Amino acid sequence: MLGDLYLKELRDQRWSLLLWSLSIVGYVVLMCAVYPTIGESQVALEELIDSMPPAFKNYIMGQAGDFFTPAGYLGARVFALLSPLVVLIFAVGVGGRTVAGEEDGGTMGVILAYPIARRAALAKKYLMVLTVTAVVVAAHLIGLLIGVAAVGMDVSVGRLLQASLSLWLLTVLGASLTFAAGAAGARRGTATAVAAGLLLVTYLLDTLGLLVSGLEWLRDLSFFYYYGGGQVLIRGLDGVHVAVLLACIAVCLAVAFPTFLRRDIRQ
Repeated sequence: MLGDLYLKELRDQRWSLLLWSLSIVGYVVLMCAVYPTIGESQVALEELIDSMPPAFKNYIMGQAGDFFTPAGYLGARVFALLSPLVVLIFAVGVGGRTVAGEEDGGTMGVILAYPIARRAALAKKYLMVLTVTAVVVAAHLIGLLIGVAAVGMDVSVGRLLQASLSLWLLTVLGASLTFAAGAAGARRGTATAVAAGLLLVTYLLDTLGLLVSGLEWLRDLSFFYYYGGGQVLIRGLDGVHVAVLLACIAVCLAVAFPTFLRRDIRQ
């Protein structure tokens, strides 16, 4: 049964992963297919944007750059909100099932009853998390490449790769939050609530920093600021921002492993 825990974990996730991947490919292709209609309505949309309050206009254009370019459209409609929301729902769910879900279901004790060290078991579970989040983000990138080619959008493939890498790091962070909470002993519902709450708070901090003059410093406290959203398509990856996301992931692991190794497992 546990000849290779990593492969077992992947087998357990295979149908969910396939469904999520296909759904994400379809969603991204659909978003690309809508782009030609933006050009047809450009004048009306520009008038609408110009009529908005300056703060709200700054929020929208700060995410998009030039909304009517392919990169600006994908940045605002795909990378700024919808795609992070979709992949983070998946990631938080996976992170919650991996440790807290197993423990709530009484199967973690069974796994650890086999001749496998706790550290190795947890490492293999986390490796599974890295793999499935990478597959989902790869599906997102495949959808983008299909959609961009089908519609004829002039977007740099290199920038799409960079934006996808940034999206993957945010996805891994979301999964790592629930993974760490579960490893520390939280039940699945609590672990999910903790991760979702942190992500929501940091998203609101980023939004407030964009909307309210004088509160720009709040963005420095937000995961989403370092993720970069649509700005990565415009400006490319920021090495400092990547390092901050990696540091946040490392903190999650620094919590997960020591606490899991020394605490009692719920039966």
